[in-house]
Amino acid sequence: YVTLVECKRWKEKIDRQRVDVLAASIEDLGASKGVIFTTSAYEAGAEKYAKAKNIDLFVVRDLTDAEWGLPGRQIWFYWHLVCAKIDAIAPGLANFLSVVERPPKNLKLDMHIDRDSPHDDTFTLYSVEDGERGPNLAAMLLDARVRAMREVSSAVPLLKDGADGASLLLVVPVTVDLSGYPFRQLLYPYGALRIDRISMTLKISIRQSRFELDRGATYDFALAVENYVTRQRNVVARVGGSTETTLSEAMPSAGTQGTAPDVLENGSLMRIFTDPFVTFDEKADQVGFTNEIIFDLPAWRLRRGATPPVPQAASPASPAPTTT
Repeated sequence: YVTLVECKRWKEKIDRQRVDVLAASIEDLGASKGVIFTTSAYEAGAEKYAKAKNIDLFVVRDLTDAEWGLPGRQIWFYWHLVCAKIDAIAPGLANFLSVVERPPKNLKLDMHIDRDSPHDDTFTLYSVEDGERGPNLAAMLLDARVRAMREVSSAVPLLKDGADGASLLLVVPVTVDLSGYPFRQLLYPYGALRIDRISMTLKISIRQSRFELDRGATYDFALAVENYVTRQRNVVARVGGSTETTLSEAMPSAGTQGTAPDVLENGSLMRIFTDPFVTFDEKADQVGFTNEIIFDLPAWRLRRGATPPVPQAASPASPAPTTT
């Protein structure tokens, strides 16, 4: 079974005359079939004539972004590593209700938040209405930390026009208003500490990195081979240093798979939020301050007008799509 193959790395389209030449060669040599590969395309007359003469037509081209897998061969994006630590805690409005004649003098809210604090009964809040057991105050402050991190970092654009390694340290006052929340008192053997507001200072570190990847860097070549008539597509590739060439089916084009999943967009700014007890270096290229953030419980409503502006310390940059 003999197949004659012609390869044309041409800019112009293959015309019927070129197909006719191959058809004549097939007949003269008694071959079974003919195939033409080109890097351009085929004229309509050539395609119709090839079908009649049992000649397959293929186009060899670079892979599309969808065939590489979106966003394409080149992948690049920025990320902000966002860390935050609680620097100081103070009850803004609090009253101590004593149940003994000689309560301790100079009662202080001695609160040091560590990994075990959210499980420490010392910080369990109780209802001022019926004494029912409620959430843990330390866990509540850690929740406020995460909410404030997201709120503040969402207002920070690319630092220093996208410079790799740029950093920013922000000092953020945060207040949790419990005045409309029934669970707002800590119980002691000698009384109850009723807390209407509690404030803390957050230090938020944002460190910027740029990620780049060329998916084709490890290949000698990776090309799409498409049947010009049936539109069936395959990928032909060879990894650098290998002698083996692989043939595989091409990935479906975007839009042919029903509802497409979310796809990374090159140039995106992604944000990564660390756990509460991840340490970080407070040294930064820039230091900035934001407005106070006030959360009203129980709905964690961000009080109108409290949304922090873009910090003055952040360098202006072209807007980029963001992903958290």
